[in-house]
Amino acid sequence: MGTTRLALIFLATLGGGCRRLAMRSAPQSTALTESYSSKTGLITVHYPALFAARTVGPQSNVLLARSFDDGSDEAIVFVAIENPVSDELGEFARVSELKNGAHYNKYQQLSSARVTFGGVPAVLTRGSWETDKRHQSYLRSSYVLLRDGKGYIFSSVYPQARAAEEGPLLDKIVQATHFDK
Repeated sequence: MGTTRLALIFLATLGGGCRRLAMRSAPQSTALTESYSSKTGLITVHYPALFAARTVGPQSNVLLARSFDDGSDEAIVFVAIENPVSDELGEFARVSELKNGAHYNKYQQLSSARVTFGGVPAVLTRGSWETDKRHQSYLRSSYVLLRDGKGYIFSSVYPQARAAEEGPLLDKIVQATHFDK
């Protein structure tokens, strides 16, 4: 869970730091034309060219990020855990949410539901939080699942003011994740 914590702390503290990764200045295609594989070989992420990808953390998590002209930003972190803390989905999701939610300023869980992701049971949690510096409201969406003995957490964060446009796009990116092993 240390890698999960590191990746989500990174996400929670971006506060405009995505600007160095990718800038969005004009309308661009949302076609998933790019691919980025985790260094562990567990997943391949497919995403639009308007995002930048990089590896973060000691277990090679994948971070996609971009910034907007108004200084806000959005990101998705894809965490693949070789040996999850629990082999029971409910417990793995509970512990993950407890640790991850603690790293967001004024975080409030809005919903949690059992869903199917990539053909396996998953837990989808949605929440909201506020940035420390600019006091902007952000939304968080997180899928937690177990597959072939490995744990996966795919979390996206985006400005609440852009929820109608960005929420569906980020979910499309997450849903396109390919499991390589």
